[in-house]
Amino acid sequence: MNKNIIDPYKILIGNQGYMKINGIEIAELKDLEVKITPEMREIGLLNSATKGKYITAVNGTITFELNKIYSRFKPAILACAKYLQPFTFSLEATVYAPKDKNKKHREEESIHIEVCWLEGDISLFALKSEADFLTEKFQAGFQIESAKFTDVIDDGNEWGC
Repeated sequence: MNKNIIDPYKILIGNQGYMKINGIEIAELKDLEVKITPEMREIGLLNSATKGKYITAVNGTITFELNKIYSRFKPAILACAKYLQPFTFSLEATVYAPKDKNKKHREEESIHIEVCWLEGDISLFALKSEADFLTEKFQAGFQIESAKFTDVIDDGNEWGC
C-alpha cells in the first residue's frame, strides 16, 4: 500500500470519493459510513469516589447504500448463505480534498479494511411499482485489527493511546 503524506489542514469533500469491495470500485455508491463502537465496563477505582471505565472490546460497523444497477455480488452472498457461511470481503474507501490548480492529483484520505462480513437482513430481490430508483442498504462488520489508514499526517504532533 502506498503511504502518502497529506496536509492535515485540508477540508475534505464528503460527497466525492469511492469505495472498493475486493478491489472492484462500486460506482453506484450512494452513502458509506465506517465506525467503531467501544464496549465499556464500569469499575470502582481504588481510593476514589469516582467510577472508571475500561474497554472490553471494540465493534466495527460499516453501513453503505447503493443505487441499484444489477446484483453484482448477490449470487456470491446467496451461495455463502446456502452453506451457512458469511459473505466476506475487503473494503477500501477514499474521500477527496478539493483539487489544487497547481497539483496533478488530489489529496485524499483512505482506509483499508481487509476482513469484513455482511450482517443483518440482506434483500436478494426487490421491485417498486413507482418510478423510483431502487437502492440497497447493507450492514457489515469488520475485524478492527485488519483496518488501517493508508495516509500519513505529518504535522509535528504525536497522538497516542
